[in-house]
Amino acid sequence: MIRKLAVKIGLEKRGKFFDDRIAFDFKPMINHLLESFFGEQVEHHALNGVIERIPVWQYLATHFQLSTGYSTPRMMLVFLEKCRLAAIHYYNNNYVIEGNKYFPIIPRKSICEAYKNFKDYLWNVIDIDAQSMNQQVRYFRLKANNKFQFRDVMLTCDLGEKKAHELIMVMQHLGLIKCENPSDLLINRHYSFALLFMSLPSSQTETPQGLVSES
Repeated sequence: MIRKLAVKIGLEKRGKFFDDRIAFDFKPMINHLLESFFGEQVEHHALNGVIERIPVWQYLATHFQLSTGYSTPRMMLVFLEKCRLAAIHYYNNNYVIEGNKYFPIIPRKSICEAYKNFKDYLWNVIDIDAQSMNQQVRYFRLKANNKFQFRDVMLTCDLGEKKAHELIMVMQHLGLIKCENPSDLLINRHYSFALLFMSLPSSQTETPQGLVSES
């Protein structure tokens, strides 16, 4: 009887401990950690081509999503590795940091460089995953608007309906695009690229592969 009571009390205490731990607000600590690495704000290219600054949490929440609305741990780890390499390159060429203002571990300019290299890496992965259709995927991304219709795929790539549908399915599978009206007939469907793969009006933001470096 005493043993059963002790076990019951132990379980109740353990349950209370886990409830309290779950209720603890980790957000301030996480924000402080992010700002220590990246700073409070990050520069990015807006869709109009203008360089703007946005909060780091907003940047991380929006700039790494595939068309599914989610990112992957691998993608974030690759980006962090690109940040590490970009920061090393920056510090190797900047020995003196002037002023006494708050200075993040990853300099702001290094984040822009890391994001560009991250997107180059993604396109290399896409080339492999798209297999024989990789050139068509790249060509369509280079020529198409950020929002387009199914007919645009047929016209831009000079494809019949079946081949255009295959290209659409490949791009959806890779997380590049999403359909805005999937219940409509195929010929009437509208699509949009994920923010991560949207193009910008300025040619200065293009990568060597002809694709934009910032979203």
